[in-house]
Amino acid sequence: MEHPPARSTFVTIVAWTFIGLAGFATFMMLVQSVVSVSVFKTQAFEHLLRTMPRPSPVSQFMFAHYTGFALLGLTLASATLIAAIGLLKRRAWARRLFMVMLGIGVAWQLAAIVLQHYTMASMQTQFDAMPNMPDMHAFVTVIYVFTILQGLAIAGVFAWILVRLRSARIRAEFAP
Repeated sequence: MEHPPARSTFVTIVAWTFIGLAGFATFMMLVQSVVSVSVFKTQAFEHLLRTMPRPSPVSQFMFAHYTGFALLGLTLASATLIAAIGLLKRRAWARRLFMVMLGIGVAWQLAAIVLQHYTMASMQTQFDAMPNMPDMHAFVTVIYVFTILQGLAIAGVFAWILVRLRSARIRAEFAP
């Protein structure tokens, strides 16, 4: 009689961690989706965007498509939550979906570093254009460096989890 492989603590901890994180993210993205429809589609907000001093093309694009980004975030968070629950139950489809979500997460973190560069440069230009604004260069630089390090750390953790989930020992835990 063949015994199923033992359930690793690694998979259980990863699954529960991401159930918590993705559950919270799903709730927050649901709230952001509601807010984006009720606030960002108002005439007052559209007027604010039109009168903003020299908004960057990146900022304009982000604000113009905020609802779409919120719905995309809701979809990705929900898919991650579903995958994490399936991962806890040791479903093979969930392991594959979870690995895809981690891959998307790595790509997003790296893309966000590039996007952050353009956003921070634009923000500094806006600060410089405002009269009586204190020098924000040091503040912007600290945020910039911190977000780069944070993005690299998150991408590294996601990549490490992805590699571990691909190992033969972990793969053996999952039903076909």
